[in-house]
Amino acid sequence: MPVSIGRVEFESQTGVFAGLFRGATLPEHRRKGFYTSLVITRLQEACKRNYQYAYVDALPTSEPILVEARIHANKHLLSHDLEAKQTIEINRSFELKLCTKDNTYVNKAVNSIRNIINGCYANISIRLKVIKMKVDLIEAKEEDLPIVLNLIKYYVYDMSKMTGWDCTPQGNYNGCNDSREYWQSNHPDTHVEYRWSENQKGHPFMIYVDGKIAGFVLLQELYEEGKTLYDVGEFFVLGKFQKLGVGRQIARKLFKRFRGSWRLQQIPENTPAVKFWIKVIGEFTDGNFKESLTDEMITQTFQT
Repeated sequence: MPVSIGRVEFESQTGVFAGLFRGATLPEHRRKGFYTSLVITRLQEACKRNYQYAYVDALPTSEPILVEARIHANKHLLSHDLEAKQTIEINRSFELKLCTKDNTYVNKAVNSIRNIINGCYANISIRLKVIKMKVDLIEAKEEDLPIVLNLIKYYVYDMSKMTGWDCTPQGNYNGCNDSREYWQSNHPDTHVEYRWSENQKGHPFMIYVDGKIAGFVLLQELYEEGKTLYDVGEFFVLGKFQKLGVGRQIARKLFKRFRGSWRLQQIPENTPAVKFWIKVIGEFTDGNFKESLTDEMITQTFQT
């Protein structure tokens, strides 16, 4: 039974352009690699026919799958870089843009890309150029509060994919009702039931990648049982920067900046967040952390 479909068109006048169109997979067979296989198969066919260039025409919903295959679709262009190019020449070079200083991570990513490219383009000399992205964690100012309030809508929407939360009758996704408290305790615009006590202090941050807004972090500093405890209340990286190492680098910056006792919590349904934090905490602490299920939340406690 057919489960996935994709079309490739070969431009006949010059014989150099191959276009990938109309890729689709039945819902019950998604996330099994069929679409990725179709992308690679079509590129292999283009290579066999000696086409020099390939491009893709796809909806934004296909982008995560293309990124996973290290083939990034952006505005009808095929690219192995996060910045769109007019085309990719099959017989020349590819660029890989990363956001980490960890050479082990870089080498792993480069080898993964090289294997995929070699699988698509046989007997072709590959040159990979690694461009490291600049990731900054900047203390948020008062003028950043409206920006974070706007980003929260996308943050809650992202989580709704896992939690099943509904939007409001007005079509919005609301949440993080205590967000203003990270700038000022007992903020006048915070509803009284969400205002913080005296033993809570906020540290809001903006995330930038190459100077562009990429997300935010709302860190809470608590004073419990005679000691300071750090807790990430909200952590959000915009979709276009996810799965690129941005969150990992930001988390490590936080751990290094705020040394002491930490407690992180995730909603069990938010499995990507749970996996992310377990991996990042495990790497940073060499596996020296405790995990528990309390108050319907998954909790990690550790020292930095």
